Amino acid sequence: MNSNQYNPNPSSRPRIPDHTDKKSTRRTLLYVFLSILVVGAIVLVALLFNVKREEEQTLKQSFSHPSDTPVIITTSPEPSSTPTAEPSSTPSAELIYSSSNIQALRVGYYNAELGYSDYSLEDGRDYPLWTTESNSVSPEPIQVDQINTLDESVSIQSFGDVGVMFSFGSLSQAGMPSGNNHLYVYGGTRLDLINEQGLTDIVLTEGAVFLKMADEAEIAQIVFPRHRNVAAKLIGGSGLFVTDSESVSFWCISEDCQLEYGDEFMKLQQGQIRVYKPLEETLSEPEDYQPPSERYDEYVSWNNKCNLCMPYNFAPEPTLDTEIITTIEATPTKPAHTPTPTATPKPGVTMYTLTVLVEGQGSVSPNGGSYEAGSRVTLTASPASGWQFVGWSTGGSDLSTTLTMNDNMTVTARFQEMTPVTYKLAVTVEGQGTVSLNPPGGHYQAGSVVTLTASPAEGWEFATWSTGATSTTTTVTMDGNKTITATFRKKPPTMYTLTVTVNGQGWVSSYPSGGSYEAGTEVKLTATPAGGWEFSAWSTGETSSTITVTMNSNISITATFTQYMYSLIVYTSGQGWVRPDRGLYMPGTVVTLEAYPYSGWVFDRWSNGSTSRITTVTMNSDVTITAYFVQSYPYPPYPRWRDAIDK
Repeated sequence: MNSNQYNPNPSSRPRIPDHTDKKSTRRTLLYVFLSILVVGAIVLVALLFNVKREEEQTLKQSFSHPSDTPVIITTSPEPSSTPTAEPSSTPSAELIYSSSNIQALRVGYYNAELGYSDYSLEDGRDYPLWTTESNSVSPEPIQVDQINTLDESVSIQSFGDVGVMFSFGSLSQAGMPSGNNHLYVYGGTRLDLINEQGLTDIVLTEGAVFLKMADEAEIAQIVFPRHRNVAAKLIGGSGLFVTDSESVSFWCISEDCQLEYGDEFMKLQQGQIRVYKPLEETLSEPEDYQPPSERYDEYVSWNNKCNLCMPYNFAPEPTLDTEIITTIEATPTKPAHTPTPTATPKPGVTMYTLTVLVEGQGSVSPNGGSYEAGSRVTLTASPASGWQFVGWSTGGSDLSTTLTMNDNMTVTARFQEMTPVTYKLAVTVEGQGTVSLNPPGGHYQAGSVVTLTASPAEGWEFATWSTGATSTTTTVTMDGNKTITATFRKKPPTMYTLTVTVNGQGWVSSYPSGGSYEAGTEVKLTATPAGGWEFSAWSTGETSSTITVTMNSNISITATFTQYMYSLIVYTSGQGWVRPDRGLYMPGTVVTLEAYPYSGWVFDRWSNGSTSRITTVTMNSDVTITAYFVQSYPYPPYPRWRDAIDK
């Protein structure tokens, strides 16, 4: 009886018979063989599918690029009623270069009234510069459509509001060309760009850039040296990077963006923004900037500045005309419009389809449809603004052509962008002042209206324009090359009158002479009295005969003179007296002096030499005179003439 108890020393496992072992081995080998066949079939199908897809892409490129001449097409985004990401299944027509090349597509700026406009080297000093391997010594103006290598690095600097759209090739993780990355450098930006082994490094010192990755596997690293060298990685999608003195803002524009700040990894959805503040070492939470958020207007502003380069619109916006930049012999065609609906064909009647295509920008009426056999259809082409009609694919260059519908037909209307006519506006200045232009520059497209504003220098005033206008602001329409002269003249000086009056006898001299003076002139006044007079005071209260007045207003001033008297003093020597013996007299007065001796004395002489008892003095100065008397002994002491006088 067998026991179910545990046996620590079990007996050896019985050997399986040989015939059972061989059958199991064959079955195992069969399973392995079938598994290998299945795996091989799966691998073969995958390889065939991949080869077929590569052949389709090659064939598609051969049709899109019939010659070696490259095609560059930049299309303004169409408004959408709801936020939708850019479709990843339909790649945009972009120029594909090697990963070591970079190309500037367009230089321009945004004006709220005129939209996005091209900016050339002749337009002003805000034209952007770059430093490449070929001009490593000093920066040079960026050449549009010129291809430069990215073996090491390219330094880019933009100024003012003038930005640049770049296209640079890249490699996907599989090592196959996956289209061009697009980089828009906004005005006032400095950066260095390096592209090595599929990884794009951007050193953003200041300013803002928009970056659109060509493939979801593409990786771009952005370093911010002025913000503690924080580095961010953009993996696929497109983003907007904006720096200021205190923060770095990352806007996720299309698809889901992956972002690395330092050791922190995060994922942003399209329509979100995060702000990094290095001084505070903080990173904000994701914030929606889609309407009705406060950030939406800011997003619209950035999008306008780059000519609607961002492929993500949240709300319908009026868009500029689609811009197509081509460098090939032929332009891809597109349907003119949705074909005009046609009536249901009659039974037994043969109908043919007319398809109308458009190259360039314009429209055709009618724009296609179904027509009975033998019908004659007249097509009329209408070019868009700035474009001209070139001709029909059926021949002929008239705007209208007539077709007979004997078969299904496809007709292409070809439009060509007109070379814009530009005129130069030169401004000269006579006198001292400046003239500003709005819009700025000096070269304008035909029909542009330019506002000129004259600003006089200190002490000058605007006189007139050479056009005859006299207002400081005038406009000119650029229908040809123009030279406008602004004439400034010195302001007429402010004049003040100096009126001087005299009280008494005297006169006042002025230096400089005259009676009317420019404002601020200093005039020296000197008062001179007439004979017998002396200067007393000015009406200002000053007593100096010479003063200075500053002509800051009309001035009236009076000089007062007073007449003075000479003193007469008579002295006697001996015994006698004189009449008069003293007094004050006006200048020039003639005074008669008579000397009378006392008894026993006789008059002898005057101190002025006169010996006559009666003499005269003229008062032209103070006079002091002495009468000399001497004794008359032995003459009688009382002469008779003295008695007579006493009586």
